[in-house]
Amino acid sequence: MDALWNDPPRSAVSNLQTYVAGLRRALGEVAPDNPTRLETRTWGYRLNVEQEQVDLLTFAEWSRRGRQSVDGGDLTGARRYLGRAMALCRGRPLEDVRLSDAARPRLTAVEERLDQVWTEWVEVRLALGDYDRLIGELRVAAQAKPLRERIWDQLILALHLARRRSEALDTYQRARKVLVDELGIEPSPELQRLHAAVLSDDPSLNGSPSARTALARVRLGIADSDVAPDTVPVPVPVPAQLPADLTGFVGRTAYLGQLDAFLAERSTATAPVVCVVVGTAGVGKTSLAVHWAHRVADRFPDGQIYLDMRGFHSGPEMAPAEALPLLLAALGVPAEQIPISPDAQAALYRSLMATRRVLVVLDNVADAAQVRPLLPGSAGCLVVLTSRDRLSGLVALDDAYRMTLDVLAPADAVAVLARVAGSERTRADPEAAQDLARLCAFLPLVLRIAGARLADQPHRTVRSYVTELASIGRLAGLRVDGDERANASDAFGLSYRALPAPARRMFRLLSLVPAPGGLSTQAGAALANVSAAEAAGALDTIARLHLAKATADGRYACHDLLLEYAAELTAAHDSAAERDAAVRRLLDFYLRAAERAAAVRAAPMARLPARSAGVDVPEVDFREPGSAGEWLDAEWDNLVAALRHAAATGPAEMVWYLVDTMTSNLYLAARPAWQLVVEIGLDIAHREANPLAEAAMRYCYGLLHSRTGQFRDALDQLEQAIVLYRQVGWRPGQSVSLRSAGVALAYLGRSREAIERFRQALAIDREVDDRAGEAACLVNLSAAYEELGELRQAERALTAVLATVSDWPQNRAMALGNLGLLRLLQGRLAEAHEVLEAALAICRSIGARHREAMVLTTLGAVHRDAGRLPVAARVLAAALEIACQTSDSRVEVLALNGLATLDTLLGRPAEAIAKLDTALSVANRTGFLRGHVEALIALSETHRLSGEYALAHRHAADALAQANRSGSIVAIGHAHAATAAAALHLGDIDRCFEHARRALRTQRRAGQRLAQARTLGILAHAYHHSGQIRAADACARQAQQLSEQALWVSGS
Repeated sequence: MDALWNDPPRSAVSNLQTYVAGLRRALGEVAPDNPTRLETRTWGYRLNVEQEQVDLLTFAEWSRRGRQSVDGGDLTGARRYLGRAMALCRGRPLEDVRLSDAARPRLTAVEERLDQVWTEWVEVRLALGDYDRLIGELRVAAQAKPLRERIWDQLILALHLARRRSEALDTYQRARKVLVDELGIEPSPELQRLHAAVLSDDPSLNGSPSARTALARVRLGIADSDVAPDTVPVPVPVPAQLPADLTGFVGRTAYLGQLDAFLAERSTATAPVVCVVVGTAGVGKTSLAVHWAHRVADRFPDGQIYLDMRGFHSGPEMAPAEALPLLLAALGVPAEQIPISPDAQAALYRSLMATRRVLVVLDNVADAAQVRPLLPGSAGCLVVLTSRDRLSGLVALDDAYRMTLDVLAPADAVAVLARVAGSERTRADPEAAQDLARLCAFLPLVLRIAGARLADQPHRTVRSYVTELASIGRLAGLRVDGDERANASDAFGLSYRALPAPARRMFRLLSLVPAPGGLSTQAGAALANVSAAEAAGALDTIARLHLAKATADGRYACHDLLLEYAAELTAAHDSAAERDAAVRRLLDFYLRAAERAAAVRAAPMARLPARSAGVDVPEVDFREPGSAGEWLDAEWDNLVAALRHAAATGPAEMVWYLVDTMTSNLYLAARPAWQLVVEIGLDIAHREANPLAEAAMRYCYGLLHSRTGQFRDALDQLEQAIVLYRQVGWRPGQSVSLRSAGVALAYLGRSREAIERFRQALAIDREVDDRAGEAACLVNLSAAYEELGELRQAERALTAVLATVSDWPQNRAMALGNLGLLRLLQGRLAEAHEVLEAALAICRSIGARHREAMVLTTLGAVHRDAGRLPVAARVLAAALEIACQTSDSRVEVLALNGLATLDTLLGRPAEAIAKLDTALSVANRTGFLRGHVEALIALSETHRLSGEYALAHRHAADALAQANRSGSIVAIGHAHAATAAAALHLGDIDRCFEHARRALRTQRRAGQRLAQARTLGILAHAYHHSGQIRAADACARQAQQLSEQALWVSGS
C-alpha cells in the first residue's frame, strides 16, 4: 500500500482489493491454464510465478550471460544475449502506474540497470561493426536523454567509425552546447579525449576489425597488454580481506541454513542486500559471519572486504570518515585520488560498487548511524554486519534482514570444548564436560576460554576445573592471562559500559533476586524504584545490547553468567542498604500482586493477620479473573524463586505470607511445586518458632493433601493447625481450619463429624462477621447433607448461600456445582444441566481447574442419565484429563467410575472392570469412601449385565457394608438397589423384595426420582417372577411416570 500512495485515502484497502480482483481476471484471461496464482496472505498478496514469466528476472539472466560473454571475449554471444535482454524492454518500467515516493528509489534503480545494459549492448555492437544501424538509435536516445554524456560519446564514435567524421565533430559541438547551456559545465575529460581523437584521426579509431576489438576491450573493461598503457586502466587486485575461517567451526547448521535461504531469496533484489547478525557478547557473531562469508565468497567475484568497526571496544569506535577511505583503497582507488569530503567519499564508494559484486563484512558495529554511509547504493553487493546492538534502524529503514544468534546447543557446546581442550579430556568425563559447558552458559567465546585453560594444564581433569569455577566464581576462572580479549568479564564489560546510567543500574539489580520466568516491566519498576515507563526504557536498552533477552510476552531474562557478572557489579557499585531495599520492593510487589490475583478469583480466607502497608510498589490491575490466572502462569517460577530467596536471606515473615498467598492460588489450579512451597514455609516457621506462622503453614499443608485426595494426611495437618490457632487466639484461622477439616472428614465418609466441624466454623464466622467464610461453610454443609441424603436441608443451605456469594466467584461456583449434584440426585436433569453449565463457566473464568473437573464429573452423570452417552463420555474424559494433570485422586476416582458405567451401558465390560479396578485402588489408598462405594456398585452392575450374578451380588453386598459405615442415605439406597438386582438374577426373590423395598424407602425420603424409577423397575421384575402381575404393572407404571418427570431432552 505504501508503494501506491504517499497518503493513503480512506478507501485504500477497498481500492487495493479492487485492483487485485482486476489483476486476477487479467491473469485468468491471459493464461487460464497457467499455474500462475495470486495468493492472499496475512501480510498481503503474493504472485506465484516462474522466473521466465517475469520480464525483470529474465532480463537479469540474459544480461548476466551477456556480461559473461563479454568477459570471455565472445562479443557475438554477448550481442545475442544482451539483445534478448533489451528486447524485453518496451517503454519505461511502470510508466502508466502512479507510485508513491517510497517506491521511486527502487524504480530508479531498475531504470539505471536498464540503461547500463543498453550501454553495454551498444558497445558490443560498435565493436562488431554495427554502427550504421546504431546511429539512428543513438540519435533518438540523445534526444530523449540529452544530459547523458555516454550516449553522445557512443554516437560520436559510431559516426566516426561509419566514416562520417564531420557529423561526429558536429555532434560533439551540439553535445557541448547542451551541457554548457543546461548544466554550466564543459564535457567530461573522457568525451574531450574522444573529440581530440576524432580530430586527429587517431589510428585506434580506424574502424578495422582488430582496432574495433582492441577499442572494445578497453571500453568494456577487458583490456589486455596489447593496448597502450595510457588508455588501459591499471588492473586492481580483487580484495580478499576476510579473516581466516575457524577450522573447528561447530554447529550453527540452522542459522547457516537461514542465511543461505535469505541470500537465495534476495538474489534478484534491485537494492543492496544487507544482513545483520546480532547477539550478546561472546555468542559467536563474528565467527558465524566470517564462516558464512567464506562459504558464499565465490558468488562475489569482485572481492570480499572486511572492516572491524570497533563498536564495542576499549578504544574509540571507527567513524564513517575513517572507514570510507579504507573501503575505497580496498576497491583500488589510489590514496591521492580519494576525495577529502566524507560525502564525496561515500558518493565515490557507491559509484564504484554500482557495477561490482562485492561482499562486505562490517564487524562489531556500534549503531546504524555508524554504517549507513557504508552501504552500497545499488544491487549486486552483500553487506554482512555484526553487532551487540539490535540495529533496528537498519531493519526499519534499510530493509536489512536481522538474525539474532542464541547460545550453542549443549551438544555443540561440548564439541567446542573437545575441539580446544582435546576430545580425550571430554570423553574421559562426559558429565563434567556437560557441567562445564553449562557453567560457560553455552557461549562459544567462554567455551573456548575454558578449553584453552584446560589445554594449558594437560594433567588437570575437567571435573577439577568445574569444581574450581564453582568455588572461586566463574568469571574469575574464565580468562586467559596475557590476552584481554580472552576474558569473559571484559567481553561483557564492553556492552555494560555502552549502557546509559539508568540501564546500568537496572542491569546490576537484576542479579539480586532470580527471575527464571523473566522479569516484567512492573517488577523491574519495583526493583529499581522507578516508574513503569522508566523501567521499560531501561530494560529495553539492556535487551537492545543483548545483555538480556526480551521474551515474546514482554519479559526480560539473563543467562547465569551475565547474572554473575551483574552480581559482581552491584556488590561493587550499590550499597548493602540499596540492595536490601531493592529486594524488599520486589518481594512486596510479588506478594501484593499474588494477593490481588487470589482476591479476584476466590473469597478471602484470613489464615494470617493482614500485613502492614510496606513500601510503595506498582500495582497489577486484574480486571477479571482470567487475567489474574494468566499473570500467575507467567510469574509462577518467579514467585517460587522469590520465596526461595526470602527463605535464604529473609525477611522470614515474607516467606509465610508468600506461601499463604500462593496456596490460595494453588487450590484453584494446583502445580507440581505446591509441596515444595509449603515445605519451605513450614521449615521457616519452625526455625523462627512462630506458632501463628506454623498454624498457617499446617493449614496450607492440609489443603495440599486434601486437594490431592490424601484425606487422612490432610486431617492430621488441619487438626494440628486448629490447636495452634487456638493457642494464639486467631479465630479466623481457626475457622478456616475447622472448615477444611470438615471437608476431609466428609470425603472419608465421616459426614456427621464433618457437619459438626462446619457448624463450629460457621459460629466463628458469624462471630467475627466473616461473610465469605459463612458462605463457604454453608456450601460445605450442603455437600455434607447431600452425602447423607438429607437433600432438603442441603437445598435450604444452598438457597441461603446463593443469595450472598455474588462477590466471590469461587464460592458461587462451588454452590452451583453442589446444586447441580442435588438436582441430579433429585432426577431434575434439565435444571441440573443449567446450573452446572453456569458453574463450569465460572470455574473456567477464574482458572479453578480442580473445581472445573468436579463439575464435569457431575455434568457427565447428567448426560449419561439423559441418555446422551457420547456427550457424557467426552465430558468425563475431560474431567479425568484434568484430574491426572493436577494429581487430584478424588476427581480421578469419580471420573473413572463415570466412564466405567458408560462402558457397561455400551457393552464393554472388560474396559469397565479395568477402570473400576483402578478407581478402587485409588479410593482405598486415599480413604475416599464415596468413590469406593460407587466403584463397588458399578462393578456389581457390570458383572450382573455380563451374567456373573454371584460376583455382582458380592460387590453389591460389599458396597452396602461400606455405605452403612458412612451413614450416607443416598449410598445406602443405591447399594440396596444393586443388591436387589443381583438377588433377582440369582433367583432369590425374597431377598430381592427386601432390599428393593429398603432402597425405595431411602430414595423416597431423599426425593430421588430417577433412583426410585430404577428401583421400581427391579420390583416390577420381581413381582412378575412371583406371578403378581397386577403389582408388577403398577410398579412399572410408577417407574414410567417418574422417568418422564426427570426426562431431559437435548436443547431444553
